[in-house]
Amino acid sequence: MKPTEEQIRALKRIIWWRRLHWLSFLLSLPAISIAVGTIQKSGWWPIAALPMLTIGLFAFSWFRVNRARCPRCGHFFFAQKGFGPTGTGFPLQRRCQHCGMAIRR
Repeated sequence: MKPTEEQIRALKRIIWWRRLHWLSFLLSLPAISIAVGTIQKSGWWPIAALPMLTIGLFAFSWFRVNRARCPRCGHFFFAQKGFGPTGTGFPLQRRCQHCGMAIRR
């Protein structure tokens, strides 16, 4: 069954949040190391704001990815069966864990 335009838009939002999630993870690693080095050398603590923002973005994007609902069945897209009502999942999965809808067309 071919996805509707509304389902395609919902899948694109899931893809966008998933990309933001991994990008924020990759950006937080160098930001943390730069901030730690700067704080140790100069003792200037406001530099910690940048890594905290990237870690906050990482946490928020994880929340959005983990709570994304499948446009076809309405269940959480990445939730594994058997882990409670919301479950937890690995955001690199390519299909809904309940109905099998592919994230790409």
